[in-house]
Amino acid sequence: MRKTLIIKDKIKRFNKQIQVSGDKSLSIRWVLLASQAIGKSKGYNLLMSEDVLAAIDSIKKLGIKVRMQKNYCEIIGNGINGFKYNKNLTIDAKNSGTLGRLILGLLIKSPKKIKIIGDKSLSKRDFSRVTTPLGKFGVKFSYKIKNKLPLTIHGTQSAKGIKYFENKGSAQCKSSVMLAALDVLTIKMLQEIIVNLQTENNITICICDHQARDLLSCVDIALILSNCKIVAHGSPNDLVNNVEAKNAYFGDAFKFN
Repeated sequence: MRKTLIIKDKIKRFNKQIQVSGDKSLSIRWVLLASQAIGKSKGYNLLMSEDVLAAIDSIKKLGIKVRMQKNYCEIIGNGINGFKYNKNLTIDAKNSGTLGRLILGLLIKSPKKIKIIGDKSLSKRDFSRVTTPLGKFGVKFSYKIKNKLPLTIHGTQSAKGIKYFENKGSAQCKSSVMLAALDVLTIKMLQEIIVNLQTENNITICICDHQARDLLSCVDIALILSNCKIVAHGSPNDLVNNVEAKNAYFGDAFKFN
C-alpha cells in the first residue's frame, strides 16, 4: 500500500540567507589552478575538507605561498611551471583521487622526480586513466605496483602537444590532461623563434601576452598595460622592481629568475 505524507502546517514566511557549503572537487581544482597564476588569487567558501587541505599542503611543498584568512584562502602563484622545491619530494594525496590524479598534470615538466603517495584506500585505485595520456606528453612513471600508488613521476622538458580521445567519461582524466597542456613545447619554440628573428633578421617583434616570465626572458623592452593605459615600461630587470608594474600586474611575490 502506498504511504502518503500530509503536511497541514504552512511554513512561516522568513527573510534569511542560506549559504551552501563549498564543493570539494571545485575547491581542489581552484587550489591547483591558483598555483599556476601569477600573483594573488582569493578563494571564498572553499570546502575545507581533508582532501582540500591536502591539496593546499601539496602546493605549499611545491613552493607556493598560501595564506589562510578568516573567510577566504589566498594563494600567491608563481605562474605556469613556477614550482620550486627540493630533491626527493613526496606529495601525500591522502584519500583524494582528484588531487592525486590532477596534480600529475601540473608536474609533467618537473625537472626533479616527485613521489606521489596516498592512504591505503587510494593506493588500491587505478591511476592508468591519467598516466596513459600523460605518458603521451613524454612523461615517465615508475611504480611499486603498476598503475597504483605510490608512483614517481619523471618530468620531461620537451613535452609536445597530443591528440587524445577520452572514452572513460572521467572528469579527473580530462582535467589532468588539460592541466598538462597548459604549457607544452610552444612557449620554448616561440622563445627560440623570437631570438632567431631578432639576431638573424634584425627585425622588431611586438608580442602581447600574459606569460610575463617567459616573455621577459627573451625581450629587450616590455610595456605593462592596465585599463588600456601604459603604466610602466623598460627592460625586464627594471620592470620587476617597478612599483607601478607590481601594483598593476606582477604582484609583490613575482621574481624574474
